[in-house]
Amino acid sequence: MDVYREDALYSAYYKAHGFKYQIVVSACGIMEDVSGPFGGRWNDAEMVRDTLLEERLQTLFDAHDPYYIYGDPAYGGFTFIQRPLDTTTMSPGENYYNSKMASVRVSVEHAIGLVATTFPAIDFVRQEKLGLGGVGVKYLVACMMRNMMTCIRGGNQISDMFGVQPPSLSEYLRYE
Repeated sequence: MDVYREDALYSAYYKAHGFKYQIVVSACGIMEDVSGPFGGRWNDAEMVRDTLLEERLQTLFDAHDPYYIYGDPAYGGFTFIQRPLDTTTMSPGENYYNSKMASVRVSVEHAIGLVATTFPAIDFVRQEKLGLGGVGVKYLVACMMRNMMTCIRGGNQISDMFGVQPPSLSEYLRYE
């Protein structure tokens, strides 16, 4: 799909044109994986398949002691991506699980909000014109800079919520 065609940018869900990003946030408040931009028409499952996120998670996680990332209900049918349980026939334990995990999912929204509030120019729709300024690149750079700020400040609201310290700036910038 050509992400730069106007119809590819339209999201019927949001009833607007725009880009979407797939973001994986760790408990220390760092955006570990930022992929995009994708056209507004792309759904979450398409983004996972296009970025090979499931395959990359498989190489990171041990099948005998698996870890998972938690996504919204649209992330169905993946091994290493869990989602809320079906609400039609839930036990009290399953209801408790959904309510606890909902707060985990909110951390991704907090990360997106931190990027937008720290760098408001990237969130100003009228200023960002397709083909006139590298909208996607600006957003990816803003995410990296927000991560660096989290390291320098020793955390953010996400790391505070989970009680996990982010890496130092030198650890974050280390490339191996």
